[in-house]
Parts: sequence; C-alpha cells; structure tokens
Amino acid sequence: MNYFLKPITAIVFIVFIITSFPLYGDEVYTKEILIEGAEVFVKNNQDISDQPKIALVLSGGGARGLVHLGAIEVLEKNNIRIDLIVGTSIGSVIGGLYASGYTCNEITQILKSVNWDDIYRDSAQRTTLFPSQIDKRDRYLISVRFNGLSPYIPSSFTPGQKILTFLSEQLLKARYQVYNDFDDLKISFRAVATDLVSGKQIIMKNGNLAEAINASLAVPLLFSAIEKDSMLLVDGGLLSNLPVQAALDEGAQKTIAVDATSRLREKDDVLVPWKLVDQATTIMSANSTTIDKQKADVVIQPVLEKFPSDQFDDIDQLIEIGKQAAEKEIERIKQVTGKTVSLSDSLFYVDSISIKVNNQPVPISDFPVCAEIVNTYTNRNFIINAMDSILQDG
Repeated sequence: MNYFLKPITAIVFIVFIITSFPLYGDEVYTKEILIEGAEVFVKNNQDISDQPKIALVLSGGGARGLVHLGAIEVLEKNNIRIDLIVGTSIGSVIGGLYASGYTCNEITQILKSVNWDDIYRDSAQRTTLFPSQIDKRDRYLISVRFNGLSPYIPSSFTPGQKILTFLSEQLLKARYQVYNDFDDLKISFRAVATDLVSGKQIIMKNGNLAEAINASLAVPLLFSAIEKDSMLLVDGGLLSNLPVQAALDEGAQKTIAVDATSRLREKDDVLVPWKLVDQATTIMSANSTTIDKQKADVVIQPVLEKFPSDQFDDIDQLIEIGKQAAEKEIERIKQVTGKTVSLSDSLFYVDSISIKVNNQPVPISDFPVCAEIVNTYTNRNFIINAMDSILQDG
C-alpha cells in the first residue's frame, strides 16, 4: 500500500511517516521508508481490516472535564487502542491536544500555565493601552460603547480571541500538524459544535483545528459565536454534551465515553448571564446525554458533585478522580475493545531507509542514527526522534 503526502515541514514528514499506515497490531512490518522533498512513501503488508474502530468520547463540563486526562492515562497504561476521539467543549480541547501528539502530562502542564481569569475576561491589557486610555478607563466604573447614537450591546462577555490565540499557539507546537483533514493527526479527531442558524449539530473533521476546537467550546454569552461559512457555531453541549452518536456517525464500532457533564448550579450561582445560559444548556442537554450514555459501550462516570465547572484550581485532584473512575471500568473496557495495543508502544520493523534525491533513492541506512533503527523492532517515539535528527542534520 502506497501513501502520498503533500509537502510540509521536515518534522511533519516524520510524523506522517509514522502515522500514514495503520498501527493496530503488536508489530507492523515496514518494508521501506522513502523521504523526498514532496513525497513520503511507506509500504506495509499487514491487513488490519478486521479490527473494530474504537472511539473515545469526551464530554463538555468546563473544569470538570479535566478528569478526561486521568481517564486517558488509564487507557494508555492498559494499552487500550483508540482510533477516534470525539469531543465537545473542554472535551474537544483535551481531545484535540492529545490527538495532536501531546502527552497527558504535557497537557496538564499547559492547562496549569493558563490564566483562566484572563481568558474569560479577554479585555485589552493595560500594557497595550496608551497612557490617556488607561487614565480614562481608571476614572469610570463602567463603560458603554455606541454604534452611531445607539448603545452597542456586545453579543458575549468576551470575544474569545485569547482562547483562540492560546489554542493556535499550542497546536503550532504540537508533534502532529494538520492542514485540513483531522484524520491526519496522531489519532483521528472530531470536534462537535452547534450551529445557531440551522439548530443542528455540526461535526467538524477538517479545516483549521484551533478554530474547530474554539467553536466547540464557545459557550453562548461567555464567548462570541464563531462564523464559518453560513453558520454561527457555539458550544456543542447545547445539543450533545456527550457526543456518542456523533462517534457512531463517524464510523465507530465501539465507544468509550467519559462523562463530566456539569451539575446544576445553585440559585445564587445563576445571576451572571452566561452562567444562566450554562444552566439552561445543562437542563436542555440532559435528555440527550442520557440517550448517548445508553448508546455507549462503556461509560466512565467520575464522581464530581462538589466540583464546579468554572474553577480550574483542582487540576491534580480532578485528574486523579478521572483515573479512579476509569480504573473501575477497565475490565469492561478490555472486554469491549478486545485486543489492545498502545499507539505509543506499537513496534515497527524497519528494513531500509532511503532519501530520494533527483528522483533516485539514496540509501542512508549506514547513517549513525539510521543504523540504530534498521533491521530492528523499534517504537514510534524512537523512530520520530531518530528521523528528526536525520532531517535536521541534512
């Protein structure tokens, strides 16, 4: 089987070399790897057509969704193979970063580094304002903008630019880059949003990954809706906070769902407009969440009663709760998924490595780093690091 990949950067070549063929067996026999400025070919002789497609479904839930990281760690530890990740809201953030090659520990550190109050506020920094602007802003308790002679009422508390910038920066640094098709990531990925124009669920599988994730978590009134084509996209949780059916629609045969759905807020906690909308969303999506849980093969249900959706101070505790919940279901997960293979630990037998120059393959198997790979079984990470070194050294 031959695969053609369009030209991108050197490191992306490496990633696609590893991911452009299925990795579902204990060993994948790679007969040849060819690298050229515009082409990468991989030949593989293993038939994996009888393997079921397994999807990991990650719910919305704000900060509560940090339990997803703990659940994923348990799946990794038990070598549970995941072919597709489908996420809503915070589930799309964690799922998208993980599908792009970040480890759970790396995602944890990224999320710990975020100033969530700053993201939610999303107003201009004082350091970016002129002195006269700072002086004016400090003299007033509130400010009202006008459109002509009429007051301008913004559509949301924040425009969402900071969260988009944050996502874009992180995805640009990810090991796996995608330029259109989300199936080209380490693990196929889908972000679920809601179109306010048609009232339909939208499953995003291509385009700009950061924008897709941003749309999936655009809580109405908190963040502005995302304009895409003729659509106005907002949080996928409005229609499906646990998008199991979306995973099935995308071809999944087995589904593992992690439910971090927000609890209903107390009376005193729904006075802020966006929290009022969030409460209404939780109520409206309750029925669909129940139905989706019934459709899932396994539901990981962390105990989250005391954790609100808008406080990101308990990251480590939430991750631990996610681990505990996943451990309770791990035997059931193994039964449902059958043979388990970790994507990160799959072994590859490399027979030869060549770089194509002037349309002619030039063997580089004797290159010091290549010599460590050729005629051996090696894992994904070792191959990525070695091939990266080869391309950087020219």
